[in-house]
Amino acid sequence: PATAIEQLTNAHRLTTLRIDHPEPGAYLFRAASDEAALAVADALQGHSAVEYAQPNFLRIAPQLAAPRAVERLGTGGFAPGDGFGAYRSPELPGSARLPGSRTSSPAREAGAPDGFRMPAGGRFAFDDPALPAQWALQRIAALEAFAITTGTPSVSVAVIDVGCDLAHEDIDYLRPGHDAVDTTERSSTGPTADGRPAHGPHPDGEQAHGTACAGIVAMRGANGRGGVGVAPDCTILPVRVGHGLAGGFWRTTDAALAEGIRAAVDRGAAVLLLPFATAPSTVVTRALRHARIRGRGGLGCAIAAAAGNEDVRGVRYPARLSATIPSLVAVGASNQWDQRKSGASVDGERWWGSNYGPELDLVAPGVRIHTADRMGADGYDVGHYVPDFNGTSAAAAHVAGAMALLLSLAPDLRGWEAAEILRSTADDLGIDGRDEHTGFGRLDVRRALEAARGPTVTVHALPQFLGTGRECFARFEVRVHNPGIDAVQIDTLTLATHGAPGGDDAEIDRVELRFPPGGVLLPRTTRELHLAGVLLRAMGDEARGWALRWSARWACT
Repeated sequence: PATAIEQLTNAHRLTTLRIDHPEPGAYLFRAASDEAALAVADALQGHSAVEYAQPNFLRIAPQLAAPRAVERLGTGGFAPGDGFGAYRSPELPGSARLPGSRTSSPAREAGAPDGFRMPAGGRFAFDDPALPAQWALQRIAALEAFAITTGTPSVSVAVIDVGCDLAHEDIDYLRPGHDAVDTTERSSTGPTADGRPAHGPHPDGEQAHGTACAGIVAMRGANGRGGVGVAPDCTILPVRVGHGLAGGFWRTTDAALAEGIRAAVDRGAAVLLLPFATAPSTVVTRALRHARIRGRGGLGCAIAAAAGNEDVRGVRYPARLSATIPSLVAVGASNQWDQRKSGASVDGERWWGSNYGPELDLVAPGVRIHTADRMGADGYDVGHYVPDFNGTSAAAAHVAGAMALLLSLAPDLRGWEAAEILRSTADDLGIDGRDEHTGFGRLDVRRALEAARGPTVTVHALPQFLGTGRECFARFEVRVHNPGIDAVQIDTLTLATHGAPGGDDAEIDRVELRFPPGGVLLPRTTRELHLAGVLLRAMGDEARGWALRWSARWACT
């Protein structure tokens, strides 16, 4: 009630900065001093009129892009002899299996560029010059998945970070995006602040972390520039929630994070990418639960969060919320050999590793990833792209792109269903089943899209000549497989043969098969419905000429 709010503000000497911020019904106050903020929050938390209260903490934390080798040379006691700076990536394996890898296909084991394989049936001409260097797209079967979908512009991924280079030549943005830093900091210093104009979701200084993550998600394909994103026809919603700092750190506040998440939901983002780590926060957790419940008109946003780069057992917040928010996927980083990235993994980058633990859902490539950089001299490199972006940020960006493809293909999926498909279709690594180091396994985009499509029906018809007249018949073989997440009951299957096109193409023969209740194909099972030996009359005979035209229809629940 208004009277209760007035009494509380007077009793604790609070100044009201914003109302309904960062969520409806919430108040952002300024305490009499920074030191008083904790005591005031404790006092308000116990009041009957207050649902929750917390200080608007200033958070300074490492960005989840691991340092690059060149940045380590000659600093902090590191020297080329330690494997830093002068490091060259070892040759990628061919068809050999390394410990911990459960993938046996030579094409999938091979690394770019020598082992690079182009998928059959893709939509792209693939003229992007950096594509041969994008080993990660091959390893997660994204190139094969492009034969199913490359995404749609109506599906956007919110990159919640330090901002994105809105002028980048290879990324499509859903504008105008949102700048929670500007709105939050202006409100904290007064309604007019210093009179400066709104910044927009563009990064400060040379910061390129958000741009690099956006590139992994959705660099455009077949445009003769850069590389290709996991979801090249989807769009990026840039959301700026913090400032980049020197040394790979960044600065944000709980209110800015919560506002950015809620703004992404309000602007229609289908997927949220959280490539950062911070301390637990009530207001941020509430914003993520809002995304799960209210996002996409009530279907819920799918959320990809980075596990952390400290190489320790302990998934960082907010990724650890995967245990309580089913639409949130906690993502660790894997290397070119499908190992969890660690200080001991064979890629040789000993200075960082991916966090792990019981909350980890899966891993995705996070080592030497080619992606977008700030245009020009700003950013990681001079130029528009960076060849060796590292970290669980990169891994989470690959998963966010896969989520965007899923929701492009199956827009009615709920957010938790998209997350569950990715967990259940991951390529199992290490010990059988889920484990703390790699979760359910390494991301597999093609298998995820196949699961989202639901049951697949394969029909083969072969001519067969029978009887004294050697008349032509069609012998059918039908297989029904269910890679999806729902159980499927096949109700009816109708097979028919037809006359010549352009003439009498009426049905010659047909059969309708009805299946009894209980003939259910369970989700994600190797069991399939197999029918062989169905025989129908076709046209003509072996001596005078024959033709075989057929159709198949099926209904399922």
